[in-house]
Amino acid sequence: MEKFCDVATYQYDEANSQAAEAELQYLAKPEIEKRIRAKRKNMEAAAKALDFLIAAKLRDEIKELQKHL
Repeated sequence: MEKFCDVATYQYDEANSQAAEAELQYLAKPEIEKRIRAKRKNMEAAAKALDFLIAAKLRDEIKELQKHL
């Protein structure tokens, strides 16, 4: 399971995810679907652990990946 970050590292992770967006255009559909499944699993685990900031971040990342399908 992915280790969840705290609020202090959220802004840093957000900057990293924006820099990595160009990579998505080169991924095959099955790889994008695989990443969506992994992020959904982590999102559900974060919500279960009551870490809603991380769950919301993962939800947003899932939506971004779905745009590339």
